[in-house]
Order: sequence, then C-alpha cells, then structure tokens
Amino acid sequence: MQKLEKLRELVSDAKNVIEKGCSQWEFRLDSANFQTKSKDDFEKYRKVFEGDGLTLLMELSHASRKIRVYQIPENLKTEYAGLTYIELTGPKPGKKLERTEWEYVSFVIDDYDKFIQHGCKSPDEFNKVRKVGSSKFCYYADLNNRLQFRNKSISEAEEVELGQGEQAGQSVTSAEEKFTSGVGEIQKEREMRLKLMADFDNYRKSTEARIEKIQAQANRNAVVKLFEVIDDIERAQNKSNEVDGIKHIYDKLLRILNEEGYEKLEIKGGDSFDPHSMEALSTINSQDKEMDNKVQKILQNGYVHKQTGEIVRLAKVVVAKFNA
Repeated sequence: MQKLEKLRELVSDAKNVIEKGCSQWEFRLDSANFQTKSKDDFEKYRKVFEGDGLTLLMELSHASRKIRVYQIPENLKTEYAGLTYIELTGPKPGKKLERTEWEYVSFVIDDYDKFIQHGCKSPDEFNKVRKVGSSKFCYYADLNNRLQFRNKSISEAEEVELGQGEQAGQSVTSAEEKFTSGVGEIQKEREMRLKLMADFDNYRKSTEARIEKIQAQANRNAVVKLFEVIDDIERAQNKSNEVDGIKHIYDKLLRILNEEGYEKLEIKGGDSFDPHSMEALSTINSQDKEMDNKVQKILQNGYVHKQTGEIVRLAKVVVAKFNA
C-alpha cells in the first residue's frame, strides 16, 4: 500500500515521544488514523485497505464524518508497523484539507484519568481532550501528525448511526474542563482577591482625598478670617501714631500666611481688570480711552494659594470706564 513508509516513520516518532517524556506510564499501540481530503479519496482508500486484506470491523460516525475501522491480520502487523487497527476517516465538513495523510497514532492507557490529571514530563502540551459516550481520548501536540491517547481501544468504540455524529458530539468535553478546572478556580480566586484589593485601594485613596479636602477647607476658612484682621491693621496704620508696632504685627501676619502658602495678588493701578481675580465695586468715568477697563484704585487686597493657584479672595477694586 502507498504511504506505508510514512506510517512506519510516524509510529516510530510516536514511540520516541513516549519513551522520552512519558516513560512512567504504560501504553499499548492500538491504531492509526488515515484522514482523507475528499469523498473520492475516501472511496479510493477504502478499496485499497480492503484490497490489502484488512477486515472491516465496524463503521461509525463522529462529527458528521464517516469512520471505517479495519482490523489488521496477524500476518500483516509487521508490515503495518505493529498496529492492530486502521481508521479510515472521511473528509471534515466545511474544512478543506490540502492532502490525504496519516493524521495520528493512537495508544491505549489503562490509567487514562490519572494520566490526564498528572500529564507527561514532556514540555509539550495536550491540545484537545474529547469524550464521545464512554470513549475518551486526547491529542498530544508533539508531532507534526498528532499522537493520541485513549482510555480504550478503537475496536471498543461505540457505534454511532451514520449522520448522527453531531448528536454524539454533544458529549464532547473541552481540554479546559480536564486540565484547568483546578487552575481555573485558583485563577478566579486570585482575580477576586485582586479586585477586592483594587476596590480597597480606591476607597483608601478617595477617603484620603476627602480628608485632605476637609482639612484644606478648614485651613482656608481660618486664613480668610485672618484677611479681615490684616485689613483692620492696614486701615489702622493710616491713623495710628504707633506705626512701627502695628507694622510689626502686620508683617508677622503676612509671614504666617506666606508660610501657609498664601500671598497677596500682585495688582496695581493701571492693570487691566481681570474678573477671575478682581471684583469691581465701582467704576469711574475716564476721558482717556487707554484707561478703559483699567484698575484705578485697590479697595481691598486679594489673596492666592501659591501651590494650587486658587484665588481664595478676589481683590476689590475701582475700574475706569471710557466715556467719550
């Protein structure tokens, strides 16, 4: 038969993988799957297998694909690389294959469930785990053509009526259910803990921000009251004979405010009126067009917080308005 050399090579490679990475497990070589790319190829190789003396053991279907299982007579087992059965599989619905070829070699392992739980020592991973009825099998992504492990021989596979493969496929379980159920739970727990930590961190930050805001507001309220004291001192300086003593108190208050981050707005006569930092208490007419909307007199100083740039009190001023 054609392609027997490729089959022998595939079986040899599969055995090497097992000996290298899974030597602690006991496997029995069972079968090989021959995948056809078209219905014509399926019929062609059906005749080839039967012409080579293989005996049809059963015909079944899985995922809408025809599968014919052939038993290899004892006198032909050496020729077929020691295999016991051959699966001839029809084309995959909706999937175009480039060529007809051997798809995988199957081994039977008695401790299948333990093997699934513990895996192999080989660094390569399983890429699929399937279950159809009581038949379990998994594919091992090590060879270009896959290596397959079964819980029982292909000869014991449940017969499924042709055309009912999709119904059989309803019992398929994913690799994640086999390999990562425990890991998945741990991951969910980890994600939940991370979310709780993130929520708590956000709560802590928002609480700290609220406290800082409350403290800043309380500090600001106290400082604003001091502005009024400074206003009184400024007025008293113009009337009192004890100018030096009052100036000393005045300078001290200004220094304290400056240490707390507050300073006077630098505004002088002739500056343009700025509604963001000034409040116009009154206006005076001016015949000079250039003086329009310019500060003429400062009635009360304004103050700004240096670090934030926040105007904590507007300067009260008199503004000129051009009147032709």
